[in-house]
Amino acid sequence: MKTTAPKRLPVVRDIVFARLVDDRHWVSDGRMSAHEARTAIRSWRRDGATVHVYRTTDRDGLDLHVAYARSAPGYWSRGETTVDIYEIPTESLLAL
Repeated sequence: MKTTAPKRLPVVRDIVFARLVDDRHWVSDGRMSAHEARTAIRSWRRDGATVHVYRTTDRDGLDLHVAYARSAPGYWSRGETTVDIYEIPTESLLAL
């Protein structure tokens, strides 16, 4: 009987998350899973926010997606503009 080696799972790195409120840092160096990031980005899109996703590489040459989500002023409290930025390693997206 022939046996095969177990399939190696890809290494999934954390997604780095930052939130800006009226150009001020509110949360810095937050971490979340790829599933949490995907859920948050879908929620932004569903709520009508401006969402852009860019493909790039990090300083080490690893594939990376940067997602930028911006709400209109007043969507959140006190009429502030809120921006979320997600740095998502491509390997994390492919592992979903």
